[in-house]
Amino acid sequence: MEDVETDDDVEEKLFDLQNNIQHIERKMRITESEKKADTEESNSKIKKNELEIKRLRMEIKELQVRIERYQKTDENIVTKEFQKHCRELGNFKGKSAKEAVQMLEAEALDLQRKSKSLNHEMDLKNRALQYNEEQYKDMISNCEADFENEPTEYHSIQYTRELENECQKINKYITECEIAGTVFKQMKEQLEENRLSYVNLLLSAQKEYERQEENKEKEISDEKRDIGALEENGLNESKKLVRFSEKTDENHENRPSEQETELVKMKEILERIKDTVEVSDIQDIENNFLAQKATEEKLVELKKMFSKTLYDLKTEKKQLDSRMELLRGANAGCPKRELEDELRLAKSRLEEQEKRITNAKMELDKIVKLLSNTDELTQKLGQAIRKKLPDLKGDVSYNQAVMGVSASLEEILAKLENFACHEVPETRKK
Repeated sequence: MEDVETDDDVEEKLFDLQNNIQHIERKMRITESEKKADTEESNSKIKKNELEIKRLRMEIKELQVRIERYQKTDENIVTKEFQKHCRELGNFKGKSAKEAVQMLEAEALDLQRKSKSLNHEMDLKNRALQYNEEQYKDMISNCEADFENEPTEYHSIQYTRELENECQKINKYITECEIAGTVFKQMKEQLEENRLSYVNLLLSAQKEYERQEENKEKEISDEKRDIGALEENGLNESKKLVRFSEKTDENHENRPSEQETELVKMKEILERIKDTVEVSDIQDIENNFLAQKATEEKLVELKKMFSKTLYDLKTEKKQLDSRMELLRGANAGCPKRELEDELRLAKSRLEEQEKRITNAKMELDKIVKLLSNTDELTQKLGQAIRKKLPDLKGDVSYNQAVMGVSASLEEILAKLENFACHEVPETRKK
């Protein structure tokens, strides 16, 4: 009893060990498939990152070229405007100091209005930025809730691996069906060959047997005719013929005729055919022939079943491939990543707009300084004109000079506004 119990325990332990080995092998396969998937994903990410690095380098080069071009254009514009301004300082001779001050004050008011409008735009854009940030937070919370409810990437990868395993099983079934179809074709060809050979042999044997029976009947009829003719000729001759016939019968009994030998040969051939076919009678041959037909019909039905299963398996494989593609596309196009990219772009655009606004403020400060400098210059020119030409009517020339200076300043401001308008869409294109 103890030996039996030990054997049972050993068998149970062996069974448990086999189960553990199978479980470990399955885990190894799953880990290998996961490693392959991770390596493929890492390679694809590396390729994407390399492409993005190349694209960013090209964009950096283009931006450097554009910055250099814009710097050159800005330097040229500033130099030209200051040259014109220096040339047009002589136009202050036609106007008085009061008119020049009034014009400059009006321009200063316009600049203040523009600065207020820019500040108002800044406030609106800050509000829009706050609204976009709130929307971003709401979208992140909604996306996290959706991802909690929806299956994660790990589950989708696991599902894709299960589908791949099913595809492999279907491919195995397809190969097995193809092998069975080839075996079925070979069996069918062999059965047709055997059927034709057996039928031909049976027909030839039956014909030979019938022909030899006809020859035997003809010989018997000829012998009867000869015997009747001899009886009509005479009794002596009949006696002689009877004696001769007795002798011939004895000879025939001792020596078989050619027809009998042929019949024996045909019987031997029939027996050989029966031995080869393993059949004892013609009825058995017919029964075997009908059984072969039944087997052929069964094989045809099996072929139809195999073809149907092949078609079904191919359709299932196509469906599984389509599901795999959909899952891969779902993993690639994640809505959370797209939203994050859009928000990054929006933030970068807002930062660019803030930089432009700061640059505009700096330019306004520079213009205010230039206006103050022009006020000082106008005062100095007025004092110099009054000292040197006390008798002349200095109002006309002084007013003309102030008008020229104001016109030149207006042209400078218009050019600066046009330059800013041209610069904004180009930065948006970037």
